[in-house]
Amino acid sequence: MRIGSDLRLALDARGLRHCVDGIGRFSLEVIGGLLRQRPGWQLQVIAPSESAHHMAGLPVTAVPLETPRFRPGEGRKVGNLLKRFASEAYINLSMAGPTPDVPTFITVHDLMVLELPGYFGGGALRNLLARAWFGLIIRRSASACSAIAVPSEFTAGRVEAVLGMGHKTFVVGEGQNLFAPGEANVDRRDDFLLYVGNARAYKNLPRLLSAMEALEASGRRLPRVEMVVRRDRAYDQLIGRLRQSTIAEGITVRSGVDENDLRRLYMTCRAVLAPSVCEGFGLPALEGMAAGAPVLASQGTALEEVTGDAALLVDPFSVESIAEGMWRLVVDDMLVRSLSEAGVKRAKAFSWDTTAQKYAEKLEELL
Repeated sequence: MRIGSDLRLALDARGLRHCVDGIGRFSLEVIGGLLRQRPGWQLQVIAPSESAHHMAGLPVTAVPLETPRFRPGEGRKVGNLLKRFASEAYINLSMAGPTPDVPTFITVHDLMVLELPGYFGGGALRNLLARAWFGLIIRRSASACSAIAVPSEFTAGRVEAVLGMGHKTFVVGEGQNLFAPGEANVDRRDDFLLYVGNARAYKNLPRLLSAMEALEASGRRLPRVEMVVRRDRAYDQLIGRLRQSTIAEGITVRSGVDENDLRRLYMTCRAVLAPSVCEGFGLPALEGMAAGAPVLASQGTALEEVTGDAALLVDPFSVESIAEGMWRLVVDDMLVRSLSEAGVKRAKAFSWDTTAQKYAEKLEELL
């Protein structure tokens, strides 16, 4: 085992774009955590030029590479960069890809690209071809890499079930940096429900909206709903669905929300809604708990693992279960208070420094 202070480590952060999404956030926080946990290591961050501003002021070597992920030829280009910078190890922070001739980690956040029907949007042929392509890439990378970082035990189980590579996995978790210890609000919550995420199939928004409509039809009126939704390939489909809904007037959809506004929403909402049919971790649930917001989460997913006993669990495949869960959070003040307090305690178990430390320790085992 090598525990040197001068390790030259290449971090593939090509999932980091100009505007930060989930993968980008994970990449930035792991980079920051490694700088704190292993200050003597020399970090070389491979990322597109559009994301260079995120590294401004950080003691890292920014290595621009415009070659998209999952495209032919990326292995050769990444390998050449590692030789140029004399990199001693390589960590891919987003899914799979090249496996150069140095100790290599890949990071599998989830396997929805292989398991979730309709993940790639409309069109059966498109989904079939995309799933076959990603299946080839992921299986090749998982077979050749030194180890596979995963954010949860749930994802580790899926890697074993789908790829037969559970013996290579190690759980790194995730963290949140929106709220510092002691900031949580458990005393007073405003009268609105909050959803944060994208609108892709795994987020289960059609059933969530159907549950809201069912409550409205039964005479149980929900408070207003705030939805912070990233504009991606599924955004227009969500807006189209809302235009046809009987509850559209009670829902506000926002995009491009800045950090201060997002903090305010988490700190004041009645509850956070996270009814996904599949998740590799579930950062909005963690952020909600850290803010003191009760969380409605889906059982049988990584969300159940992340929230522990600090969330109201529902069956994500049952509109009735989602509806009843939301209604309990609207009318039961004692439940809201207990979940709020439990969530604050639960959130303390996760941190980006812990995530970075687990990467570092596993790498040191292999060197």
